[in-house]
Amino acid sequence: MITRADFNRLLEQDGGLKVSLYMPRHIGSRDTRQDPARLKILLNCAESKLADIGVKPNGSDRLLAPARALVSNEGFWREQARGLAVFVSSEGMQLFNMPVEPEEHVCAGERFHLFPLLSTVEGDRRFLILTMSRDRACLYYATRESIVPTKVELPKGVQSVAGRTDYDGENTPEDYRKAEITQYFREISKAVESYAQRERLPIMLIALPENQGHFRALGSHPDLLYLGINENPDAMSEQQLLARALDALQPLQANLDKQLLDRFGSMTGGNRISTEIDEIADAARNGRVDTLILSDTCQAQIDDVLLDTALSLSLRNGGHAHILPQNMMPSQAPAAAIFRY
Repeated sequence: MITRADFNRLLEQDGGLKVSLYMPRHIGSRDTRQDPARLKILLNCAESKLADIGVKPNGSDRLLAPARALVSNEGFWREQARGLAVFVSSEGMQLFNMPVEPEEHVCAGERFHLFPLLSTVEGDRRFLILTMSRDRACLYYATRESIVPTKVELPKGVQSVAGRTDYDGENTPEDYRKAEITQYFREISKAVESYAQRERLPIMLIALPENQGHFRALGSHPDLLYLGINENPDAMSEQQLLARALDALQPLQANLDKQLLDRFGSMTGGNRISTEIDEIADAARNGRVDTLILSDTCQAQIDDVLLDTALSLSLRNGGHAHILPQNMMPSQAPAAAIFRY
């Protein structure tokens, strides 16, 4: 799974030539055998693009050598994923299996082509699902299409904290029970907080009302959504958990999209908005982009260099980027932006 930290490392990499390559992968079919051949073709395309910007054959051979080695790596092609992203630079090669099938795309230049990754990180509405009951707790990484348990170690039920509770009360069974529950939720909170601070993703809590109250009373999670799902997660499969979370998130996300478009619309007639990609890219170079809005189909409509410039420099200069369906875009443009000044 591609994380925000992965995205940021690619975004911040400076200097030198960079090649970005995306391709769909075939799972469980005869077409799987075609994937190495497709990668070879795309690497040849990358070599041509490097030649177009003045890179000599021996330079492109050195740069692309790690990626070319993948073609004959049988073990690599046994991995299961719906998509592959390859990033090559003088600092080495980075590979990511993608949870969605990207369009085949190859770019070569001074910046990595990150829109398909942004589409995975942002456009796929990624979030965390935290499930809690007295018997178990789990933190999931979720998108519109998938739910995967994270590697965060959580306490295995209230019984797992017996003997290490911060107890202060009378010696009654009820006092012990309350102390153990508080300690249990505190340990869950600490483990989740460490992970959530790195990813900065919204957290959907699925738990019975009493457990929701105990956990929220700790008050240490700024990314915890105010709405939760007051049900017993132990009675649901992972796919049911995902379906319930998506249902609850839909009106919240729709409201956020509306607020963004209302903000853009309120500035109509001034000089702090634009739907012209050349103007947006120039503003990004000067650190003026506060909010970049991209269509989910913008890759097919915008030159790669302009798109990479607008996206990378907007984010590197502290701006924000959002992806909307094409039919929601201001003036039906592939890109729009709100400027700081």
